[in-house]
Amino acid sequence: MNIKNNKRGFTLMELLITFAIFAVVVTGMINVLVSAVKVQRQMLADQKMVEEVSYAFEYMTRAIRMAKKDMEGTCVARYANYNYTNGVFSFLNSEGNCQQFKLNNSAIEARISANSSTPTGSFFPITSDAVTVTGLSFNNGGSSWASGGAQSKVTILVEVQSLVGSSSINFQTTVSQRRLNTSYE
Repeated sequence: MNIKNNKRGFTLMELLITFAIFAVVVTGMINVLVSAVKVQRQMLADQKMVEEVSYAFEYMTRAIRMAKKDMEGTCVARYANYNYTNGVFSFLNSEGNCQQFKLNNSAIEARISANSSTPTGSFFPITSDAVTVTGLSFNNGGSSWASGGAQSKVTILVEVQSLVGSSSINFQTTVSQRRLNTSYE
């Protein structure tokens, strides 16, 4: 009596090769997933940087746009629109109060001297700890700080570094006063 056994198994070599191929495929998939997560984290951090700087720019440009010429010289030089000295940008805001911006401990800070045209009070941050501001500067945008005839312009430059990864972005905006430097009496 001849009984044939048609059940055939896998050899040890076939199992080892299959396992090795499976391990390579899974390792590749895990690497792709980890890379995608890293890229997503970096993109979210970059998005946060853009949001922070957008808010700071909006806050600063709104105040600067409505600045007044300091006729008495209490906040900035007499008849000047702005002053940028020792890293502090100063001007008279629309309510006649001295307002200032500066970079301090990796954050942009502001100070508004309530009911006063002289610099008083404490600075408060307008950017959060979620980003590191590494540079803040104000340029006169081609006009004089104490502009006599030309409309005053201010160019704000901000350099921000992400807390995640090594991403760094430079931002720039230019703003001009809405109040003309002429008096209508």
